[in-house]
This record gives sequence, C-alpha cells and structure tokens, in this order.
Amino acid sequence: MNKPIGICNNKRHFWYFKNDPAKLNIDILTAGCAQISDWNPKNNCPFWRYWCNDSSGMKVSYNNKEYQLIPNQAYIIPPNTQIEPTIDSTVSKHLFIHFLLENSSVIAEQGVYSSKAHTRIQPLIKKLTASDRTNFTITYSTIFEITSTISDGLSDIPDGCWGGLSNDSVLSKVLHYMNMNYQKEIKNDTLAKITGLTRNAFIRKFTSRMKVSPIKHLEQIRLAKAKIALQYSSKSINKIAEECGFNDRFYFTTRFKKSLNTTPAKYRIKNN
Repeated sequence: MNKPIGICNNKRHFWYFKNDPAKLNIDILTAGCAQISDWNPKNNCPFWRYWCNDSSGMKVSYNNKEYQLIPNQAYIIPPNTQIEPTIDSTVSKHLFIHFLLENSSVIAEQGVYSSKAHTRIQPLIKKLTASDRTNFTITYSTIFEITSTISDGLSDIPDGCWGGLSNDSVLSKVLHYMNMNYQKEIKNDTLAKITGLTRNAFIRKFTSRMKVSPIKHLEQIRLAKAKIALQYSSKSINKIAEECGFNDRFYFTTRFKKSLNTTPAKYRIKNN
C-alpha cells in the first residue's frame, strides 16, 4: 500500500506536503504538432514523451505487447522505456511533447500509459499547427497550456505505477542532491554524510534499492543530461562535458561511448 506524501489537516481541508516528493518541476524540452508518414522515434530516450494523434495508423510495441495509438487519446511514455514503433498510414496531426520531471526521487515504471484526451488538447494542437509559423511565438499562456496538458496526462498514471522514494527520506535526499549537483565532483563519502550512514552502509543500502551503485547512478544522470544537451542545444561538446560533470571531453567521450556504443558527436548528428 502506498504511503501518502502529504498530511491532511481535516479541520481546514488542506495538505501539508512533506519534503521533495511533492516538488515536481516540469521542464519542457520541446513541443509541436507535425504530419507523420515515416515514424521512427528514438528508443530509450532519457526524457518523458507525451503523444496524441488525430487519426489511426501508429502503434508501438513494449515488452512484447503491442499498443495501437487510438485517435484523440493521449499516451505517456516514461524515460528510458524501450519501444518499437511502426506506422501503417500517414497521421496528419501528431502532437508531441518531450519533458523532464526535475525530481529524481519520483520514478515511474517503464511502460506505455494511456490518458484520456482532455479538453485543452485540441486548442493546443491548433495553436502548435498555426499556419503562419513566421509570426508564431511561444507565450506564457502557451507554456501553461503545455504544462497543464502534461499534468493531466501524468495524473492518469495509476498510483501503483509510481515507484518514488517518498517512503525513504534518506535516499530521497541523496537522489535530490545528485540531481541538483551532478555537474560537481561528488564522492561516496559526501553522499554518505548526507544520510548519516557509514560509507559502506550507505553504498549497500543505495545499491540494494536502486540496483546500481551510487557512482554508477550519478554517471547515468550525467549521461542523460548530456544526451538532452546534445539533442536540444547548440553548445559545444567540450561545454556539455564540463556542464555535465565530466573532467574533460576525452573522458566524457570514453564514458559516453561505453554506455551508448557511439560518440557524442555521432549521437548529435543522428538525433538532432
């Protein structure tokens, strides 16, 4: 049974939320609406994906199960979900939003989640497919619409599919620290100090819960941030290496290639 992340004051009917799990900052990477005839979205993306189509023709396979993308129904795909996409016919309007949840203590199980198409989707699609693209600007109201659309979709993911660490305040603090300070040098001793545990006890606890060592998880965060920067920014690879916590470009390239079997430069060319 999931424990609550907040405490209700029954007399006044409002909630006091505890610590970081309630702080969900949505970082929008990109949003748009396009006609799709040749569909090959990147697998294993380090960000969330929100999709909604106006017609049939698209489907994805995950974990040996096929999902037909029903028209005017939204779909949410958590980070690092390995999918196999196919398309049978052209879809005239494919709404896509790529985003991050800037709180590493909130973890959703990998999968393909359907969401009811909320009333704000059609106006958003119309706005993102404005005919006069030269005069189109992203306003605050558009950002709020996109953020609200994401929130609507996330709210339809069942509670049991969220594997957050709200019940483990110790690891939650460590993950939050990693996510906020990944660009700095971080050692196990520093992380252990946050938990109040000995170095060895902390490593055992973290590895048991997260299935990877603290330093390996930190590298995964850095590589995920680097992949996003390579795809969505024009920063130099040297600058990305520096901002993502790698000592230099050579070390960054070595770790990137070992993890993804390609170099940062080739990844950027393929995914830009």
